[in-house]
Amino acid sequence: HLLSVTCYNVTMEKQDYYNEFFELGQQKINFSFFELHLPDDDPVYTLKKVMEDFDFSKLSTQKQVNSTYELDGDFSHINVKIITSNVIFKSTEETTGKIECTSPEKLVHTVKVENGELIVTERDNRKWYEHIGFFFGKSVITMYLPATQYSNLTVTSNTGNIDLPKDFSFEKAELKSDTGNIVCSSPSVSVLNASTHTGNITVNNTDTSSIY
Repeated sequence: HLLSVTCYNVTMEKQDYYNEFFELGQQKINFSFFELHLPDDDPVYTLKKVMEDFDFSKLSTQKQVNSTYELDGDFSHINVKIITSNVIFKSTEETTGKIECTSPEKLVHTVKVENGELIVTERDNRKWYEHIGFFFGKSVITMYLPATQYSNLTVTSNTGNIDLPKDFSFEKAELKSDTGNIVCSSPSVSVLNASTHTGNITVNNTDTSSIY
């Protein structure tokens, strides 16, 4: 028999250097005091002001695209398979939900409801050389769904974070990310499987009979 376990603010700490690289590394630019003609008396203060007033989005080498997908059809299973985007669940009072995607234009998403399952996938159509450059936006998939209990949830990601709030309950949830962080605040998940290689796993006040 499985025992019911409630997890309170459990965090599994792992190495964060990969996360720091993917999330912050592309946003750091080295400025030369000489090239910026900064005054000698207070270069740190002047550099700070330049950084505050500078519009870094103009340096992006990839265009940001926002897409919205209205959901049509009933489903109790959710399957999300993505590459780099963060996945965020949010509740909606609407009877049907929607998916909002923000990403570089060649990071393509597919959203469909089929045989009682919501399927969200991500495909990277960029050439290898198109990964060399700057993108100062964030790749995010926001899933607006009715707050209810669902049967199965599967989310797999390479580098994205996964955030599951307290508005949703699942019979079974499988959350996997290679380098991203995972936060589960769902009040009830009968069977919870959360794993990451170098990210953190946080479980907040989740009532579960099995966690691994």
